[in-house]
Amino acid sequence: MRLNDLHLTKFRIRFPYTGSTRVVRKAWEAAKISDLWKETMWSRKVEAKKKRLELSDFDRFKLRKARQIRNKLRTDVFYRLKKKVKKTKATGATKKVAKK
Repeated sequence: MRLNDLHLTKFRIRFPYTGSTRVVRKAWEAAKISDLWKETMWSRKVEAKKKRLELSDFDRFKLRKARQIRNKLRTDVFYRLKKKVKKTKATGATKKVAKK
């Protein structure tokens, strides 16, 4: 493995400097590094990127349509809440003026 391909992580295993592949593999499995790696956010991002690369045209189309639907629902709720807040502010302001 080239040095440029290596990345530092928070995981650490100890083995002798002159340890063979078998020794390193045994230390790796004892520390359960593969399981720890799968739990990291970095690993999840790599998997998501891999999944996106494997999408077909139709899958990308379905994803785009699903996002459009989600965004329309989100926008609708946002504007409803905004209208409700504006309405309560308007009625609240008239009440304060009336009390004085």
